[in-house]
Amino acid sequence: MKKILIASAVAGLAMSGSAFAGSQFASTDYLKKDGSVSVGVGMAEVAGLDDSAVVVTGAYEKGLDAVLPGLSVGVDAAFSVVDAEDEVMTVDVEAGYWAVGSYAKYSYGLDRLVPNLSVNGKVGVAFAEYEVNSVEFDDTDLVLGAGAAYALDGQTSVTADYTDYDGAEQVTVGVKYAF
Repeated sequence: MKKILIASAVAGLAMSGSAFAGSQFASTDYLKKDGSVSVGVGMAEVAGLDDSAVVVTGAYEKGLDAVLPGLSVGVDAAFSVVDAEDEVMTVDVEAGYWAVGSYAKYSYGLDRLVPNLSVNGKVGVAFAEYEVNSVEFDDTDLVLGAGAAYALDGQTSVTADYTDYDGAEQVTVGVKYAF
């Protein structure tokens, strides 16, 4: 199942812009044009535990302004580097996760109010694997998110994002670099 979801995410990203790529689809120039990468770090509530997990995220995004200005598609990954902890009925509980997914995102610039600031919303699908006290379970589900980005220059932005996986809610801050 994991391999199918990863392959679907990559295929979806590639096919989403193939109609606009022409003969450059096979080259890395297509991936660079209107593309960006981002990394982030943050906190996540996992399995309803009181203590939050520390998470690291990464993503690749491809702008589809030729279809609709502000629209993009992407693939992302997240994983907990420090597990969430809690005590439930005198039992110590630890929970962590990792997830991979693909999404569509719409960004809207707020230049009239605050120059260089944009807000966004995203919807997608992700495969997540959770581990609670050494018991693993996985889930493929709808992912919703919202965020903001402040452009420092033409290529670099500071980002803040909220993402809701079915078993984890994460808030991250990061850096985005556009090609």
